[in-house]
Amino acid sequence: MTPKWSGQVKGGKIKLDNPQDFKTHICSLEGKRVNVVVKRYRTDRTLKQNSYYWGYVVQPLAEHLGYTKEEMDYIYRKHFLMITKNGEEIPRKTDELTTTEMSSFIEQIKRWASEFHEFYIPDSDEIEV
Repeated sequence: MTPKWSGQVKGGKIKLDNPQDFKTHICSLEGKRVNVVVKRYRTDRTLKQNSYYWGYVVQPLAEHLGYTKEEMDYIYRKHFLMITKNGEEIPRKTDELTTTEMSSFIEQIKRWASEFHEFYIPDSDEIEV
């Protein structure tokens, strides 16, 4: 996993939330070439959302319909998360989603499962994740 640091731009400078960890990491790369990417902050989908997705959204309907978890995940993504990349239609991966996008994705799946498969997926606050 690539380390990430968050911060805020003020007066044309970046003020990191945890500058000491950043400095330690930079020192470990002494003498090596590096890439630096700065982009607007976004909140990635949470581990709790991911656990809920695999345990309560993917697994039960996969079992009900006779698919593996991986097949069901692909069906969901192909149905609701298609994008065009380099002229090709591909499904996005859930680790690319923000918390808001992941919530919307799950809500679409819940409505679809109910409407087309008469299958109830509980809300995350109805279960323990």
